[in-house]
Amino acid sequence: MAFCLTEKQKQARAILNGPAKFILLYGGSRSGKTFVEVRNIIIRTMGEAKSRHGIFRQTRKDLKESIWLDTYPKVLDLCAAGINPKNNESELYSVFNNKSEIWFGFLDDKKHSDNVLGKEYNTIFFNEVSEISYKMFSKALTRLALKNGLRNKVYCDCNPPGTWHWAYKLFIEKINPETDEPLANPEDYAVLNMNPIDNLANLPEDYIKTLEGLPEEERNRFLLGIWQEGVSGGIYTKEIALAEQEGRICEVAHNPEFPVYPIFDIGIGDETSIIFAQFAGQRINLIDFYEASNEGSDHYVSVMRQREKDCGYKYANIFFPHDGRNREWITGTNRRQAIESKGFRVSVLPASPVEDGINAVKMLFGQIWFDKARCKGLLEALRNYHYEQDPIKLIRSKTPAHDWSSHASDALRYTAMAYNSKIARPLPKEQAPLNPAAAIKFSDLLVRNKRRRYAE
Repeated sequence: MAFCLTEKQKQARAILNGPAKFILLYGGSRSGKTFVEVRNIIIRTMGEAKSRHGIFRQTRKDLKESIWLDTYPKVLDLCAAGINPKNNESELYSVFNNKSEIWFGFLDDKKHSDNVLGKEYNTIFFNEVSEISYKMFSKALTRLALKNGLRNKVYCDCNPPGTWHWAYKLFIEKINPETDEPLANPEDYAVLNMNPIDNLANLPEDYIKTLEGLPEEERNRFLLGIWQEGVSGGIYTKEIALAEQEGRICEVAHNPEFPVYPIFDIGIGDETSIIFAQFAGQRINLIDFYEASNEGSDHYVSVMRQREKDCGYKYANIFFPHDGRNREWITGTNRRQAIESKGFRVSVLPASPVEDGINAVKMLFGQIWFDKARCKGLLEALRNYHYEQDPIKLIRSKTPAHDWSSHASDALRYTAMAYNSKIARPLPKEQAPLNPAAAIKFSDLLVRNKRRRYAE
């Protein structure tokens, strides 16, 4: 294949074809990481008949714009002239003359991800792995099972997020991200740092200067490829750091003197998150957290009942987001009605702009205590929750990125709303379901809460 790789890409090629099974290329923007990995997948595809390879990204939009319509055709044109695989535009896969396939999958859609993960692969490539949860990463690895003349491999790349991210733990520290135990086979994991300075021949003349002019956080990530203490564009980075310094991330025991409030963020094709909170005066204790996907109301009722039995939780009522009245479980039943039919009281929170909810969380963060063990998934999500940064246009979005971290983070927004609603309008222990017509506007709740605190 006639194409001139950069010296750094040649190093990457050697690692991709070396003895390691799991390879992470990390570093700054437009450093040639994705190009060399896609190129290597095409070589493996052409070299082994009837092989299958998967290229995955978190969202359909990013997959199509970054890989399907950009990097993939560029690599074919520059490195595989005359090779014209048949592309299926609707299903996003290519079939080569030797009957090998490359499938392109986005993981934030349950139906599509189930389809692509229902197949077996020789190569799985996670593009921008910082956006993908460890749960999804682990699930996809079960499909690395196609048996032929190829050694099965996992490729990953990313602009490095924070050192707390599971990819840093797995590839850099070589520990299990869930248990923090050393890997049994660390030699199977290899990394290479690649930065824009290594790819000057393929970049506009002023691109490096543009990166040098970025704020320090973005410059470290997109120019120097440095793993940072916090995620780039992190929404709660300072708040989490302060909670750690003040010892509010610790063991938080369930207090039987206070009721427990399960607070939901409801997903359809993706995660449903539940925070179990206790409001003890000015203190907000997050004592438990649960997350699952593609489950009906019976599953979540079972989860709550099991905690009721094992942990002694006594529920006052459940809080649903504003769409809890009209969205449906996979069973087709209205979600609020499905839960109420099991004997629970459900309050539906009013609709509110995301930014208002984030500001409410920030106002209350100093009052929040997290159980370190039971809320581990929630804490990981909050550390990753961020405003998206376009590595090409170098523009930060005005709304949070929608990825694996957003569902748990949304549940925390609803927790702040639930807490403010109880302060503004306390409910007796034997409370009736909230009447949606009488719901207080969230902006009014914030104002009342401010006035109450100033009065104190």
